[in-house]
Amino acid sequence: MPDQLLKDVIKAARSRSDGYSYLLSIERTFVTDKIGFNRMHSIDFQGITLISDSPLSPVSIEELESVEARLGFNFPEAYRAFITTLGIGETEFHIRTLPPQLILDDYLLEVQERLSEFWFWDRSPDILTQAHAVECVPFFDSPDGDDILFHPSDRSRWFILPHEEEEIFVVHSFQELCTFYLQRYDDLQPPYKFDVMECAALEEPW
Repeated sequence: MPDQLLKDVIKAARSRSDGYSYLLSIERTFVTDKIGFNRMHSIDFQGITLISDSPLSPVSIEELESVEARLGFNFPEAYRAFITTLGIGETEFHIRTLPPQLILDDYLLEVQERLSEFWFWDRSPDILTQAHAVECVPFFDSPDGDDILFHPSDRSRWFILPHEEEEIFVVHSFQELCTFYLQRYDDLQPPYKFDVMECAALEEPW
């Protein structure tokens, strides 16, 4: 493990309520790496340092562009970079990446139909109306039940529809999205764990 990454891991563990368990998980990965079974993957993505004990599985640019061609629009650049660099997975502060093919095949229609039938965010009509929301596209979400959407007409505005709140929030970058979710976890420090997931493991939390 590189010296700087080791220092970051120790610093993070000291500030966490689960610091001992966190260190044990890192130690297990480091030991197996030494004997040739595993490897710690660390990447700095737009100012957020993520580590994974599983090999990253990025989506190919060809697959991404194929989905975009069928949808008729491109995803936000940060999502495109994330999905083709890290792939499908979930951060420990509960941001989950949705696979582009799954968005096309299932999630887009399912989320739009659900938002058309159920709408709980009337406190934010100046940010996003229900009529506008059903035109939006899910691309990240949270296992807590939050929707994270963008509208194809303005890919720079990302809407967070919290499952447990009636107010909608807007962010404009992946870093702002992470900052929003990190506010819920005061004891987390970088580097943050990133769990690589298979598409089959993704289930809607509603």
